[in-house]
Amino acid sequence: MNSKFPLVSVIVPIYNVEKYLSQCLDSVLQQSYSNLEIILVDDGSPDSSGDICDKYALTDSRIKVIHKQNGGVSSARNTGMYASTGEWLYFIDPDDWIESNTLELAINRVLVDKTDMCFFDYTEIYDKSSIPKKSLSTNQSLFMDLKNIDVLKTFFSGMGNCWNFIVRSELIVEEIKFSEQLKIYEDVIFKFQIYGKIESFSYIQNNLYNYRKILTSATRIHTANREYPEITILFFNLMKESIKKFSYPINSELIIHSKFIGYFGMVVASFFKNNKFIFAIEGIKNYTRTKEFKEAILNYDKKLIGKTSRIYLMFGKPNLLWNVFVYINWKLFVDKYI
Repeated sequence: MNSKFPLVSVIVPIYNVEKYLSQCLDSVLQQSYSNLEIILVDDGSPDSSGDICDKYALTDSRIKVIHKQNGGVSSARNTGMYASTGEWLYFIDPDDWIESNTLELAINRVLVDKTDMCFFDYTEIYDKSSIPKKSLSTNQSLFMDLKNIDVLKTFFSGMGNCWNFIVRSELIVEEIKFSEQLKIYEDVIFKFQIYGKIESFSYIQNNLYNYRKILTSATRIHTANREYPEITILFFNLMKESIKKFSYPINSELIIHSKFIGYFGMVVASFFKNNKFIFAIEGIKNYTRTKEFKEAILNYDKKLIGKTSRIYLMFGKPNLLWNVFVYINWKLFVDKYI
């Protein structure tokens, strides 16, 4: 163990990204912080991604390549995590890239602050533009009182992803993994479980990650859109199980409920996407009658559920006006995204 320059395990789950993979791997290899273990998990890619991994491994001894049968992004991340030996874990998606000083700044911050985790901001990258984004809705940089529900709210105030932070590996590798039952939302559960294990975290307000907003980035979401209602219900129940296993503030169910209600807009869109109007309306009505929805709707935070769901919920229970509104909203704003 090197307390001054601890080993960071960088895990890259890889599937069908031959067009972007080199930029991702180059950004990792060119980090100003060099004590890295780079684990490339080829999740049965049918394109040349696996060959690219092997070629990179020949150029740098820090790279380890694992070829496996396709099992999905959660399976790939878990495989990389279990093969890791670093004191810190970092996940990066293969169609994105990081700034040259990302890991140096993150490691320096956790060592100075003596925290278990460090978030940093990111940039959304489009074909002809880029938009800086905050990972947390706060200007605070150090969080120690994790039994405070407001800290937990801050922790979940940004996107539910796993590429905008590093985390101390000894706290999570033995007990926490990505849910392989889910095709979406797996990052959120992973983060929720992490919160139940850590005692502190830091936040760097620098845009250190570049998140490429392209269609291929959402491949899993597109293939899962028919299953949104079932997956969202499963997500709710898996999150509730985490409450029993780990340590959280009082009323942590608020976060689970808020995330669940926050996905309601996508659930509504899924019904309209895959059913005729009359069947979509019936499906939505039945969904709002589930015990999970009934529980969540009684205890959630409006600030955490997103604009689309807030607008839908303004109309209360589904009725004729509500049905017409959500259908028009879906056709105009949501249909192209799922």
